[in-house]
Amino acid sequence: MVKRYLLSKATILIFSLAISYVQGFCPSKQLGRVNHSLSFRQKTTGVLQRPIDRPGRYPTYTINHSALQAVPLDLIASMYKDSLIENPLETKLITGGILAFFGDAIAQSREPEYDTKRAGAFVTFDIFYRAVQCAIFPYIVETCQGQYLSPLLSNVMDVQTAAILEQTCANQFIVIPFLYYPVFFTLTGYVQGLSADASIERAQNTLIPLLKRNWLFWLPVQYYQFGYVDEPLQIPFLCVAGLAWTFILSLAAGSVKNYGEESLELPEEKMISQAEEEPGKGLPASKPLTVKAEKVVKA
Repeated sequence: MVKRYLLSKATILIFSLAISYVQGFCPSKQLGRVNHSLSFRQKTTGVLQRPIDRPGRYPTYTINHSALQAVPLDLIASMYKDSLIENPLETKLITGGILAFFGDAIAQSREPEYDTKRAGAFVTFDIFYRAVQCAIFPYIVETCQGQYLSPLLSNVMDVQTAAILEQTCANQFIVIPFLYYPVFFTLTGYVQGLSADASIERAQNTLIPLLKRNWLFWLPVQYYQFGYVDEPLQIPFLCVAGLAWTFILSLAAGSVKNYGEESLELPEEKMISQAEEEPGKGLPASKPLTVKAEKVVKA
């Protein structure tokens, strides 16, 4: 029941945010920026229709039901965009944290038990990395203006397209392997109680497969983001796309149960415990008594 409740709330939240994002997405190089400065009266035009006033009576209103259905979503979108303008950093971080929580919750719905440490690790990491993105994206856009690829690909693409490609490659092939994943494995491992050795082992086992999935998923998303999403909406757009990615990431490298104390147990200790559970297995047949003696000494 709890899982179904979380999934239903996640669906409502994602739908509301998606409406607000879609209304604000426009290719800034083709359609120009969207004007979000409409007043409440302008937003509700067409919903309240005022007839001719009757003498001696208060003015009455009729409701246009066909237009009323679109108002709540429009107001939610407007409130979110206003929040992006007034408190851009806080709004982006909270958006990322909420969607990371739901992305991990959806991934954990397949597990027998809900791991709160795992959820906290993903939310903490997402909030931290969104702050990094807010700082690093303007630098990437300013630095990569097509000056590197346009001379090599001048016959294939214009400077504008080369700039988008440079920004995408800088993020995916420099920031992701050398900043994103080191922070991910360090922070999520620490929050979930892993030792340094266990975190390194976890990274060694999952880094290469995750990089392949990351590039497959994020290269087209980042290209569209750098090329066609207005700057105030870039991080929210990535948060929505990141919901799907958090689901993938949580399934692939969310659980740390295989990297706890059991995985760091010494080979001798594993052999002793296995011999106690199943006599005659895990140890040479000629040395069962020696192992038991060692166990007594350790105790």
